Amino acid sequence: MIKILKDNIFNLISKALLFKKKIIINKDIVKNIHIIDFEHHDTFFGYYDLCPFDIKNKYHLVHRLNKKNNPQNLIEIGLYSIEEKQYKPITRSNLYNFQFGSRLSWYDKDCNYIIYNDSFNNNMLTRIIDKNTSKIIDEINFPFFDYNNSSNEIASTDFIKLGLFRPGYGYKGNYNNDYFKKYNSVLTYNITKKTNKEIISINEADNLNKDYSKLNFDFSYFNHLKFSPDGKFLIFLYVWSINNIRYSTLGIFNFDLNEINFANFDNWNPSHFNFYDNDKIILTINNYKKSQLLLFNLRNYKKNYFINSNINHDFHPHYYGNEFILNDTYPNKFRYQKLNLLNVNNKKNKNIVEVFSPNKFKGINKCDLHPRINNKKNLISLDTSFQNRRSTLILEVNN
Repeated sequence: MIKILKDNIFNLISKALLFKKKIIINKDIVKNIHIIDFEHHDTFFGYYDLCPFDIKNKYHLVHRLNKKNNPQNLIEIGLYSIEEKQYKPITRSNLYNFQFGSRLSWYDKDCNYIIYNDSFNNNMLTRIIDKNTSKIIDEINFPFFDYNNSSNEIASTDFIKLGLFRPGYGYKGNYNNDYFKKYNSVLTYNITKKTNKEIISINEADNLNKDYSKLNFDFSYFNHLKFSPDGKFLIFLYVWSINNIRYSTLGIFNFDLNEINFANFDNWNPSHFNFYDNDKIILTINNYKKSQLLLFNLRNYKKNYFINSNINHDFHPHYYGNEFILNDTYPNKFRYQKLNLLNVNNKKNKNIVEVFSPNKFKGINKCDLHPRINNKKNLISLDTSFQNRRSTLILEVNN
């Protein structure tokens, strides 16, 4: 009864805050903002591990979903010009979710082409198109999770099972590829050579992790596949669930050694990561009571913990230069999400922006900030819901 009363009070406060300030900006850090927002549309980019900015920082990739007149429920893919503050549609897709979108990414180093997931006759696929003409350059008969430009390879797993076991993260559709009809695995595909390689099946992962899981779980799956920048490593989360509680280990495949291993963190669960360089990742781990932050070496498994970092929550990390870590929060009891910058030397966590998120954006409909940064580290992209619909916020920041 007390919990229900507290929830009702916080809901009333959240509704009252709809008429208060929805964005609070630290003007010492942020010098300008762009709001990519359209009435009757949800506008967003997707997950934090991909970069929406092109190499010249002129354009930002966008998903735009028409919520008023869209009987086929297609999502539009387009470009937002940062200089001109204009949006241009490119193509549409019917394979997306609000966490990952269509895994929309730049395909080539010059950013003339884009790669994304789509489907045709309900068969899921990867599509590569020219950003200027929308001409299809290539298609692969299954969806991808990550793409590496150095090796021209994609990595994938079973998105149907991912969506079944982690609602809001997978896709619905059919596989035209016979392999995925039979197996749930981590797979890579070389676009140049047109060859695929199975990294590990779910049954193999179950057996290799039995010392941790005791093979006592309701189901298991793969998530968050990511190549190292030089394509020498592929890492991913192996996840198992017991009574609706998720546990995980970090899978590490070394292409040079053709070897796979799993990293255990003493009953802590790896959650979110990003690459610091070709061999190291910045990683959050949690035990459902608190979180820890560390730098993890993929070659020697050395762990450097950030002690007393003043961050006890899980977040989506980015190393911001050599001294700072960009970190976000989930909505607090008043439904405000924060983007912060942690100084790893003095452990001060300075607030950059606070954004209000209405109460309806929770559970499978949540809208995480999912911060993304450009190559010059002077632009930060966020997915927000302060307009009572999804919109993308671009922060121009002082270096």
